[in-house]
Amino acid sequence: MLKNKAPAMTSRERMFAAMELKPTDVVPVYPNILPDHACHVFGMDYRDVLENPLLGYDLTIKAGRAYGFDGLRVWMGPRKDWKEDKNFVREGEDLFVHDKTTGERIAQFDVQGGGSMMPLRDGVFTRDKWGFPIGQKVKTASDLGKIEIVKASDYFRHGQMEPVEKFIKQVGHEMFVAGICCDQSMNFLLKQRGSEQALTDLIDNPGLARKIMAIALEISIEKGKAFIQAGVDALYIGDSYASCSVISPKQYREFCFPNYCKATEEFHRLGVKVYQHCCGNCNPLLELVADEGVDAIECLDPTSGMDVADAKRRVGDRVCLMGGVSCITLFKGNPEDVRMESLECIRKGAFNGGFALGSACEIPPKTPVANVKAMVQAAKESV
Repeated sequence: MLKNKAPAMTSRERMFAAMELKPTDVVPVYPNILPDHACHVFGMDYRDVLENPLLGYDLTIKAGRAYGFDGLRVWMGPRKDWKEDKNFVREGEDLFVHDKTTGERIAQFDVQGGGSMMPLRDGVFTRDKWGFPIGQKVKTASDLGKIEIVKASDYFRHGQMEPVEKFIKQVGHEMFVAGICCDQSMNFLLKQRGSEQALTDLIDNPGLARKIMAIALEISIEKGKAFIQAGVDALYIGDSYASCSVISPKQYREFCFPNYCKATEEFHRLGVKVYQHCCGNCNPLLELVADEGVDAIECLDPTSGMDVADAKRRVGDRVCLMGGVSCITLFKGNPEDVRMESLECIRKGAFNGGFALGSACEIPPKTPVANVKAMVQAAKESV
């Protein structure tokens, strides 16, 4: 199935070759796996990882190896002091956060996936495991000074890069590793303003939106520097709300495009690959994303109208394409459904190199293990 097949490669070599639009020996497999699905693979309760985030690193490596993935994503670790003011209480399937001093219930974990801490009411202030405030909103430009820009050195000082360095050491040169360094634009705006207000700001208060996104860029660059110092091969940038499922191409060009260009330029200057995770309908944005200078575009979600063949025709000579397999097929289909869809993605995208097969977004937490294995098997058949 592959033309100009390359000699045998390691997983890491295979991913680098794909991102450089060079031939590979087989199609690399790079699905988006996070600890929620890794817990499912090994029959563990995801709440165990939310209470003890360090477990998630080992489980994800173990799952990636068991599946035969060519690369993994690594996320920033928790601050060493993150639990000092909190108690965790399980109720049914839920996990709540209580203030250790007052006993007040202040937040709830998203146990269905993602694992973020969500404030239970306005005005409640606490910090998540990464040290970022939740429940704090920017109401006017005078509040911008409240947003902390953590320096790369401080992520090391607070112990947040220790699990990242351990992760990279455990993987060694076995697999390609990308640091998750997203939220350069829309997602950060939503966190600071709330979803409805953030979208309104793009029209009614664009100056404030730009100022908030400028801070987002500064924060992401410092995070990226920390990941690079820890030893990652690449950085994953992007915002799930920065797609035409949510905003217009004009808004993307005006508000998001400049930040991605600047982040990509800086991270390339520091010596790593950069790929953009594009959720939802990004059909009108493909050329713009390629213009940012990224090495790869990830997701290509068919449920949002994306098509690997169309993306290959339009930008496949400029950027690597990654993803393509519907998360709905992975979650609800059977292994043969997944295998056939994966082979079709490979047929459309892998000729002449520059393609990595993967899930069209994060693998749904309770996706059947046999379905993920079928995706990997399809790539092995691509010789």
